[in-house]
Amino acid sequence: MKIKTYVINLKRSENRREYILKETSQYPCMDVELVEAIDGYQLSSEEMDARFDIQRFTYRYKRSPLPGEIGCELSHQECFRRLLKSEEEIALILEDDIVFSQPELVENMMTVGYDMLKKIKGGIFLYTYAHMSSLKGKDLGNGYSIFRVWVGWGAYAYLIHRNAAKRLLRERPSVVADDFQTVNLMGIKVYGLCFLQGILWEQISKKVNLMLLTAVLFVINWKACLEEDAGNCYS
Repeated sequence: MKIKTYVINLKRSENRREYILKETSQYPCMDVELVEAIDGYQLSSEEMDARFDIQRFTYRYKRSPLPGEIGCELSHQECFRRLLKSEEEIALILEDDIVFSQPELVENMMTVGYDMLKKIKGGIFLYTYAHMSSLKGKDLGNGYSIFRVWVGWGAYAYLIHRNAAKRLLRERPSVVADDFQTVNLMGIKVYGLCFLQGILWEQISKKVNLMLLTAVLFVINWKACLEEDAGNCYS
């Protein structure tokens, strides 16, 4: 199975582009298409106002958006548009500084997420840092389980169904790209992976609020911290 994969990359970030193309070439399941990131620092005030709802963002987060946050959200929205213009039902969206921590599981995990979104005809499936929202998960038999996610951090690797993309494009952008709480409130179901091997369920069951139980990362975006051009990240 081939999954349409949109990789977000700033035009000037050649090192990252070279890296991510090499990284994704290891996985035959990914049909990669580069998406030139929008550099928020290169947008004029007029362009920002025209393309992003700064007033609504400020009301929601009680602060002004950073140029990089605006560029990041607009870049992800460009991926959504490309998905809707294609014949694909589901797409994988990656940022250019990710590392798959368990390469041997990548194809299987992508298939799991793809099949789930296809079955429910919508939603988002995260491969990033996320908080579980309940104990009711689906054990995949490899140490990972699938859970509903209310809060997540990082939009650097996720699957999205075209119906979810259509819903997210319905409104003028006004959020950070990884505000999955708002995504849930918009009626879009968000799922994610949690590595539960070795965790004692007796101890977990004593915690009513499982928002404190976090996932071990399947995908990491720490490579940027090691790059000379780390400061060039659009997000």
